[in-house]
Amino acid sequence: MMLSRYRPALRSDWFHALLVVLYALACFGWYSQDALTQPYVVNDDTSQHIFWMHRWGDHHFVPNDPIVAMGELIQPWGYLALARLQSFFMGPVAFSVYMPFFALLATCLFCFFLLKKRFGFALAFGATVVLGSVLYERMAGFHARALAYPLLLGFAYFFLEKKTWATATLLLLSALFYPIVFLVEVVVIGLLAGYEAIFYWRNERATMTFFQKLRTQKKQILVVGTAVLLGLAIGWLKSQEIKSSPIAGPTYPKTELLSMAEFSPEGRVSITPDMIGMVSWAVNRFPNYPFDLLMFALMLGLLAYVIRRDPQHRDFDAWLVALPLAGFLLFVAARILLFQLFLPERYLTYTYPVFFVLLLTRLAGHWSVFWNKKAPATLLVGSLLFCTWFFQPTCDSCFHDYSNDALLFQAIDRTPRKGLIAGPPHACDQVPLFCKRSVLFSYEGCHALYYKNYWALLHGRMLDFFDAYTASDPAILKGFIEKYQLDYLIIQRSFFEKNEGLALFRPVRREFKERLGANRLRDFAINHLPPDCVLPVDERYSLFDCQKWLAGN
Repeated sequence: MMLSRYRPALRSDWFHALLVVLYALACFGWYSQDALTQPYVVNDDTSQHIFWMHRWGDHHFVPNDPIVAMGELIQPWGYLALARLQSFFMGPVAFSVYMPFFALLATCLFCFFLLKKRFGFALAFGATVVLGSVLYERMAGFHARALAYPLLLGFAYFFLEKKTWATATLLLLSALFYPIVFLVEVVVIGLLAGYEAIFYWRNERATMTFFQKLRTQKKQILVVGTAVLLGLAIGWLKSQEIKSSPIAGPTYPKTELLSMAEFSPEGRVSITPDMIGMVSWAVNRFPNYPFDLLMFALMLGLLAYVIRRDPQHRDFDAWLVALPLAGFLLFVAARILLFQLFLPERYLTYTYPVFFVLLLTRLAGHWSVFWNKKAPATLLVGSLLFCTWFFQPTCDSCFHDYSNDALLFQAIDRTPRKGLIAGPPHACDQVPLFCKRSVLFSYEGCHALYYKNYWALLHGRMLDFFDAYTASDPAILKGFIEKYQLDYLIIQRSFFEKNEGLALFRPVRREFKERLGANRLRDFAINHLPPDCVLPVDERYSLFDCQKWLAGN
């Protein structure tokens, strides 16, 4: 008899889960359609986050390639283990194209079942549609950050459902796969513990002592507390592994980081908040107004109003308040402790979109009680239209088409396997991914500038390249080739005409222009190379066989 009572609910859960799976498939197919059908369409960050997976297959990279080693070194241990496991079945391109579906599916399922029990099917499914559409851009390419949202929402689901062992497991997985989310979860736990202490003091201290209260939660405290300590140990050990590496070395102190050109307004790295698109839009146009704090206060004010009027979802509301507050506190701490807690804006990036969508759902669930029966549907449709129109990514923002460079990749594929290639930053960017060859430096290969040894090495390579690429004396070019034992040099004429590929290195661009000086394009040594050493590719590129040239000299 008892089993028969649960069968309708079980059937409903399975049916609703199937609907969520179908939506995840549709969302994945829509945003990934080009990547699924074209060989040179990938997420643009794949060239720094996943290309090193080739090291476990065809060994085309030169020995001890620092860019390959660094790309692997900075990955969290859990993500590294998952990539190693998948390398037996797929290469990095397929890994980056297909794996985001599973991150999206887990995010949608956790979001749906977190909300369904509290606000019903319609609002839960609507929030899932919005959240999946808004967040997919961060999952595209399946870098370590793609796991941030399923880990965060999985933690919320199990924590609020009081599943102690599952909560502890999610904490450990977060530490292994994406430590930023682990720190958010730890601060959320701390904030909720403080809230529970206040609630006890105001409502329960007359009926039980504080130690009796703790005794009722003894198991949860021991299990979750142990997971927190183990997670902190995992994060600390990983940071020590990076700092002790001869390739990376220690990070720059905060004062030196902030004085570096790359942290300037023209630089690549931002430590400013980027919570949601609306705030970014306002901050860019009215930089003197604290829109991030105003938006934060407005959201919490709305939530406080709802909690006061509708206290039936006390645990959920407490978590919903703690989430953005934890992100904001860690954002402030990361700015103070730069670079020890990684980039500050990441703590807002991974908390505020989730908070914003769930806040809309919470408001809709509250106000529908006071309106007529059409109110939930009206609020749902309005929220869907607003959020998906305003915040959804585009296919172009998720993936980039490199088919224009296909002839270059094919030409490099015909060269000997283990070769070191130099060229303009953008021209070299996808060579390790699509051609499995080492490059001297690339646009995305210089991303870890926070580490002293690595940045000094890459910066020196860039300056040597600019000297050789703009030299009128062939001896300078020859010395550059001999110094780095280059096998091929990519010649790109438009690089001089438009400064293509230097957007990442805007501060370095000034150094490049100084090296150009009064030299004219026709005076450069690379324009007077022996024809038998030059392999034409297309109207933009050609490959120069460096070793053949040296042998002829």
